[in-house]
Amino acid sequence: MATVERLRECLRRHEVFVPGLPKWGDPTAGLLAGVAWDKARAMVCRDLGLSAEPGADSQRWARTLDFAYKQLAAGLSGEESVRNEWLRIEKSPEGKDHLVLTGLEALDEPASLTGLTLPLSTAASTP
Repeated sequence: MATVERLRECLRRHEVFVPGLPKWGDPTAGLLAGVAWDKARAMVCRDLGLSAEPGADSQRWARTLDFAYKQLAAGLSGEESVRNEWLRIEKSPEGKDHLVLTGLEALDEPASLTGLTLPLSTAASTP
């Protein structure tokens, strides 16, 4: 029984693969490699808005995340000049700190999403 449970866990984590099955197959099977990837890399990176230079995007994301973290920490510090209106820490009657997240205003749906709604709902209802 333990073997079956371990196999199930490995399948779920994609540590083992079942050839030919989309759900349990190798997720890297259809990826480009070698010369084919070298030829397509610049176009794929451009289409995805990424740098072809390894590590450039992860460094940019790390700086963005670091800035956001510092801004959030400053907003929770209690200083009025950097206070967040949407997130704060309040004391409960028992004296414990509680994180309070206020409601955010809804954004309007972009036209591109609205334009996709009908074709997708039509395709989903078609057998």
